[in-house]
Amino acid sequence: MNISTLLSSALVAAALAAAALPASAAPHSDASVAPLRSTGPGSAWPRPSLRCVGSEAPTVVFDTSGESLGLWNRVVPLLSTQSRVCVWNVGAPAIPDSDAVALHAALQQAGERPPYLRVVHGLGGPRAAAFAARYPQEVLGLALVDVSGLSAPRELPDDLLLAVVSSTVPAESARGQLLDVSWQSRQAAIAGLSTQSFHFVGDNQRGLLPERDPETVATAIDWLRRQVRLAATASDVE
Repeated sequence: MNISTLLSSALVAAALAAAALPASAAPHSDASVAPLRSTGPGSAWPRPSLRCVGSEAPTVVFDTSGESLGLWNRVVPLLSTQSRVCVWNVGAPAIPDSDAVALHAALQQAGERPPYLRVVHGLGGPRAAAFAARYPQEVLGLALVDVSGLSAPRELPDDLLLAVVSSTVPAESARGQLLDVSWQSRQAAIAGLSTQSFHFVGDNQRGLLPERDPETVATAIDWLRRQVRLAATASDVE
């Protein structure tokens, strides 16, 4: 199944309708929503939460965690004028499948509608894969930024849009644990999980890529958005 076939569904109509609406007529408002799930009393981790801005589909859902709430601060402004952007704080570490259910509930509670593009960093790969596997009709693509791996990749469609974004030299190689060549090989292998993928490489400085090179990350996400919109346009013409 190619990407044009995948997108020729009710999701395409929803995406085109949402994209055509001006910001003032968007079916959702810029609001913060906290799901009912709690991390427990005395926890140093904040409660899971979802914050969304912008108006155009597809909705880009960023993944962050309690220790790095500002991870996407330099990336979101580069996209929010042309896309609906949500930032999901996962709260305390959670089993990927449980996190997928919690995120989906939060999106529904906030009035957010598919299709979604999921963006994760580092250890977020399994969470992204679990969300895409559980809701395959709602998730059209993943942006995987310096992820160390994916869990249960066989559950993902082999034509799911993948934008793999990696540092030339990963942060964890600072102490010599991982050589550049092995890191790039691992990232290329992740990109090879899909027939609809592209591998973007950021600068060669160690550190968090979304903070150090937000332009490359934003370019990768924009590639996903363009692929979705091009396929939707092609489907509409057919």
